[in-house]
Amino acid sequence: MAGQNQSHATGKIWGMALIFLALLAIGCAVFLAMRPALFSFVSTNVLDVVSIVPQDAVEAGAEWRLVSQWRKPGESGNERNISVVEFKHVPGWETPQPIVLKQDERNQRIEGTYKPAVFSEQTILTVAGESSLAQRLVPELARLYLLRIGAGEVRRIPGKNAEENTVQGIFYATSEIRSIRIEGKAIPSGWGALRQEGYDVVLAAGRLSDQQAMLKEDPTAAGMTRHAVGLDAVVLVVHRDNPVAALSLEQIHKIFSGEIASWDQVGGPAVPIKVFALQEGSGTRWAFDEFFMAGRNLAQAARLVDSQEMLSDLVAQDPLAVGFCSRAFAGQCREVPLKVMPDVAPVAPTAQSIASLSYPAFRNLYFLLSMESKNIYARDFLDMVLGSAGQETVRKFGFVSLLKTPAISAQHEGGGRASMASAGPLPPLVQLDGEVVTEAARRDVLLAYREGVSGAQRLQSVFRFDAASINPDREARAEVDRMARFMQRRENAGKQLILVGFSDSPGDYASNLAASRKRAEAIANEFRSRGIQALVLAAGEEDPLESNETKAGREKNRRVELWMR
Repeated sequence: MAGQNQSHATGKIWGMALIFLALLAIGCAVFLAMRPALFSFVSTNVLDVVSIVPQDAVEAGAEWRLVSQWRKPGESGNERNISVVEFKHVPGWETPQPIVLKQDERNQRIEGTYKPAVFSEQTILTVAGESSLAQRLVPELARLYLLRIGAGEVRRIPGKNAEENTVQGIFYATSEIRSIRIEGKAIPSGWGALRQEGYDVVLAAGRLSDQQAMLKEDPTAAGMTRHAVGLDAVVLVVHRDNPVAALSLEQIHKIFSGEIASWDQVGGPAVPIKVFALQEGSGTRWAFDEFFMAGRNLAQAARLVDSQEMLSDLVAQDPLAVGFCSRAFAGQCREVPLKVMPDVAPVAPTAQSIASLSYPAFRNLYFLLSMESKNIYARDFLDMVLGSAGQETVRKFGFVSLLKTPAISAQHEGGGRASMASAGPLPPLVQLDGEVVTEAARRDVLLAYREGVSGAQRLQSVFRFDAASINPDREARAEVDRMARFMQRRENAGKQLILVGFSDSPGDYASNLAASRKRAEAIANEFRSRGIQALVLAAGEEDPLESNETKAGREKNRRVELWMR
């Protein structure tokens, strides 16, 4: 009986245990259903996959992330189970809207679809002219300007030929594309024609003065203002291994006209000369013909090339070759020094020789703007070019910056008299008597002087004067005789003689300028009496050779320099 009672008690305990385990299992199942995140063996993935389309957006940097929703104080607990899939903003694309997720929705598959953003487009500047500027320098200046006014990205779009391209600034904040259109154009049609075509800025390389306007047309007549932005030079280029040390102007025009056909005729090896030249129509070809060819035609055997970059590449690869281009396009070629006179050392086209006008084939670089233009970008663009960042870009691309040379820029105010623009600092001027000379007066003098000798070579002859005299002495007359004979040589037929008068600084600026002109006129009269005509310029106290604080310095500064073009 006792055994049965014990067995019954054991069964009862096991029954209660089974009931407890059943209740526990049911409780766990309910708890599991309510709190699945606490159990690793139950899937907690709200998301299965997030895809992004199109692939272009992915390559541009499109991404997604899962973040908790922002909550305010006192929110109900249910909101903590909500999450948001966000998509990263990618410039140039419309970002998909965030997607709200609830954790009771499992293994969701969502897709973020990016769409290309719609941008408004505007051409803010049109620029045309000299190819030396249009092909390389101006696109970089355009890039710099667009970044300066807020572009998030800048890209260069090639045109239908090497002379045309567009620089675009992408403004993501405002969904805008602002473009600067650039075209390299020959100038035989004239400045007025370019203006009539609607260009905001015209590019020029050369000299623009009343005495010798480029292509016989003054841009002011077309209603434009001119602004010098730097200097350039037309250079002769050969292969790096070419042993010819220098070439005279006569040798150059004989080489390119075909009269000299072998390098041994100019000091090189006995091999034929292969001549490369630019096609007619470019400003660089025009400048070369004017300065180097002296009216001669190009040799029929010359190989004509479309672009300066191609010309320099061809010459750099050919030991027999010679060509010409802008200094900025010389590339891997060697630039040949010029020997203008037998008793004058050759001059290489360095930045220093171009800035000092010692290298004769230099040319000014100009931006021309319409006087009537209402385009605010044109003036703002010019101001940047004339500033430190723009001028550093000018230097970087092989041209000569104005910031390290006397200012030679000019603009026409009200369609009238030309005056120097504020393109850079003026060289220092020490007035011993304390006179204050206006910047405008100095810029006018420098403009007339610098443009008057543009394209000319300074000769060694210098005429000096006593303080109280404007008349040449016996030594000066003897030098005039020598130079008159030199100018009468056959090779100098058609050359122009230029006389520039200078003074020391005691006395007022205007009187010294007048005295320097009288001294130059006195020398010019001596040449005229010998049948030689000369152009007279006056620089007064500008460009002193020595300090005016010493007697010896003042004597050196009272001079007339001789130039030839």
